[in-house]
This record gives sequence, structure tokens and C-alpha cells, in this order.
Amino acid sequence: MKVKILGSGIPTPNAERCGQGILISHGDNKILFDCGPGVNRQIIESGLKHNSINHLFFTHLHWDHFGDYDSFVQTGFITDREIPLQVYGPLGMKEVTELLFNKVYYRDLIYRRNMRGPGAWKPPIVEEVFGGAELYIDPFTIKVFRVHHGEYVDYSLSYRIECQGKSVVISGDTGPVLGFSQFAKNCDLLIHEVFPGKPSPRFLTEAHPDLSAEELVNMMGHCSPRQVGEIAQESQPKKLLLNHLPPNLPDDLIEQIKVKFEGEVQISHDLMEIVV
Repeated sequence: MKVKILGSGIPTPNAERCGQGILISHGDNKILFDCGPGVNRQIIESGLKHNSINHLFFTHLHWDHFGDYDSFVQTGFITDREIPLQVYGPLGMKEVTELLFNKVYYRDLIYRRNMRGPGAWKPPIVEEVFGGAELYIDPFTIKVFRVHHGEYVDYSLSYRIECQGKSVVISGDTGPVLGFSQFAKNCDLLIHEVFPGKPSPRFLTEAHPDLSAEELVNMMGHCSPRQVGEIAQESQPKKLLLNHLPPNLPDDLIEQIKVKFEGEVQISHDLMEIVV
């Protein structure tokens, strides 16, 4: 399997990091996980054809993870998509798709459907998935695990992608959650979010002056470096890739992880590739 990081950032503006997007491929088979702001452009920068990607999974419905969903679908339309895009995501995915393409872009699509002729528009086919689900998309097996991204998120999902004896786990946005280390156990590559330092929202920090930075990070539904290290030590991936990163990283981020995890650690960056 080949893993390409199309976007590695968070909502905070960062010229070096787009919103979340991870492309996993094996031969001509490609699956995109999340499609945050800027990812549609990164697909173009990478020389990829939009319509070579026929499956799109979402971890959850936050803007930094699905902000380019509409752009990806529309680009596929105007470049003559032949196979309907299959979309998978948590509860709410069908509603988001309906609102975008039957409400927000309704007038735009009237114009483009009439210009391109009958049958040119192929709306995304959406399936909502839940923890415990297992899907087979040749040659990949995708397993779904429900994680916890704070009390204000209905569903946030992690995915384990397996292909020909290799495995990649994408944590999605999550705080520490019971059972995740077992879900990720012995994977070849664990792509895990991390939130170094103290959260920036003033309301959160001022409303809870007695909480530590790590406790505040957990309230937001994220993991501290120490916690990511513990998760990795328990799950024992061959490689840990730190993802979902703010503009300014501490110089000792990897060292913070290695206090708990003895294995290989790398920091993600946009357009990097890893062969698993």
C-alpha cells in the first residue's frame, strides 16, 4: 500500500498544511480518507485524476475534514466522472450530501447538468457506517471503530485499512478511548492525531482555570503527546505518524512521544508518501 498525506493540518490557518486528507492506494485502486480545505487542490498538485478516486471515507463532519467535499465532487463532475463516487461516513453524512448538492449548489448544478447533457451528473452514493462495521472494497478491507471527539460530536470514526497482509490505522480526531489500542494492534502504520500544548479557545481555558493542558486537550476530544505515546506503546505499530498538526510545533514533540513509545515516530507533512 502507498499512503499519501494530502493534508495534515487543523482549522487554524497554515500555509504549510491543508485540512485533513489521506490517500491510500494499491496499484490503480485508491481510497481517500477525509477531504478538508485545500485537499482538492493537493490532488491536482499531485498529478492525480479526481475520477481515479471512486471511494471517499469521512472520519467525522468537522469543516477541516470535509471542507473540500463539494469541490472534489464538482471537479469530478466537470471532468466527466463515469463511476458514481461512493461516500462513507458517520451519521449525518446523507444530510450533508443532500444539503450541499440539492440545496447549496442547486442553481449551479441546474446550469452544469444542462450544459453537459442527460446522465452526466452522477450524485454521490452515500452509506453511513458505524463502529464495528467491516467493508470490502477490492483489494482493501476497511474496519470501523468509533472513537470519542468530545461531548459535542455525535460520531467520530477511526478506520483500519488492510491489504495483502499490511495494515494502516487512521485515528481520526479522538481523545483516549477504551479499546482503540487493540483496534490498532500491530498495524504497520498508525496515523494518529496529536494536540501539543494548551488549547487556544479562551472560553475553554478561562472557564476551567484549574485544569491542566492535557485535561483541556481531552475536553476538546484530542490526545496529548504523552497519551499518543501510551497508545502507540500499547498498540505497537511498526511506525507512528503524527498528524492533525497546528502551525507551531514544539521542537521536542517526538521526544515527548518517545518518553512512552519505543518505536519509530515521524511527523507528517503535506504531500509526503509512505510505502507500507
